Amino acid sequence: MRVSIIVPTRNRPDTLAIALQSIRQQTYEFLDIIVVDDASDDFNAKSNISVTSKFGEGVQYFYLPAINGRPQGAACSRNFGVRNSCGDIVGFCDDDDYWLDGQHLEVVANYLSENSEIDVIYANQLTAFEGSIISRVWQPDFVRHIKGRARDINNIVRLTKAESMFSCDRFPHLNATLYRRRLFELVGGFSENLTFYQDLDFFLRAVDSASGLCYMDADVSVHNRPNRSRSSNLSSDLGSVERALWDADVTRRLAYTCHDPFVSDYARRLTATHLRDLSLLYVKNCEFDKAALAARTALAWRFSIKWLAYTSWLGLKAIN
Repeated sequence: MRVSIIVPTRNRPDTLAIALQSIRQQTYEFLDIIVVDDASDDFNAKSNISVTSKFGEGVQYFYLPAINGRPQGAACSRNFGVRNSCGDIVGFCDDDDYWLDGQHLEVVANYLSENSEIDVIYANQLTAFEGSIISRVWQPDFVRHIKGRARDINNIVRLTKAESMFSCDRFPHLNATLYRRRLFELVGGFSENLTFYQDLDFFLRAVDSASGLCYMDADVSVHNRPNRSRSSNLSSDLGSVERALWDADVTRRLAYTCHDPFVSDYARRLTATHLRDLSLLYVKNCEFDKAALAARTALAWRFSIKWLAYTSWLGLKAIN
């Protein structure tokens, strides 16, 4: 069983080298690494080529040119990488993150070879900020919820879809998740029309269509949380209101299109959360009419007595 790991990158040859080195340390023999350079400038593209070439024939480099002066985006890069790979299992590692467990792919590949009904398997990821580990558990509520579940010799736990949707604050990160290629192709890969939440959108659609899921209780990767004050990407430039509107629109669509009731309910919960956040942002800006409308919409997506009282108060505030 072959594994393909896609590494999207742009203008970060130094961290790309660290990411590739961490993937190269995997003990699994049947491994391909696909680096997709999303419109790096000339200097960094040459550096990326040089970095990639140092890791041998098992690492391929592709360059995606800018379109209308803009990079094509992470979703396009990941889809392109999968299309140009041949693995039965596909995974991803962001160029500013890295992997920890050198036996991760070997354990997962062997498990998936013996359990053909499992389509998705994910693990724990540490969080770092400016060189220091700030969190050792990526989904603390989820981990506590499955603490008593039976697991095999490799600490792999079989999950129901309800269990995989338990934690609403965080979903499994791409760095720590592996998918069967057949599932990736079934759901059509990442949605290239989305600016944000492509990873959540893909994960929910994948779980919605998956035959089986597992969690491996192991630390397999480190996510370097970006310093937003230093970022120059679209996410950091976009205002809080616009981002909340965008996020609510993505999860609203998922709530309508996902078929599994647990996945759909998860999307509904997230939609209500984004709309509540939007309402609070409008209150902060003293836009009480908009705040009341967002609050009522949030209440329709997920009812609670506490939020009903708040919505009623906002309605009175808007009238006055």
